[in-house]
Amino acid sequence: MAQITSDVITQVISSLGVVGALVWYLYFNTTKTIPELVKQHSDTMERISNNFTTNLKEEREQRKSELELLKVWIKTEASCKFRETNYHQPTEKP
Repeated sequence: MAQITSDVITQVISSLGVVGALVWYLYFNTTKTIPELVKQHSDTMERISNNFTTNLKEEREQRKSELELLKVWIKTEASCKFRETNYHQPTEKP
């Protein structure tokens, strides 16, 4: 059997240390870091989607109210023009 020297022990420990560090890094990333990043991303996307939906709904309501105001204005203007044309025309007496 080969004699175990301090160099061999140091090499084994340093090899296991590097492998151990890599295993820990892989474990930590797959169990902690990546799931947290995915959750943060999902939360952010949901918040962005909700904000967009809310803003779109508000814009739609604003456009509806603008359209109603425009319809009223058009009717009022048309009514005024109709009254003006009828007012300036001479009325016939029967």
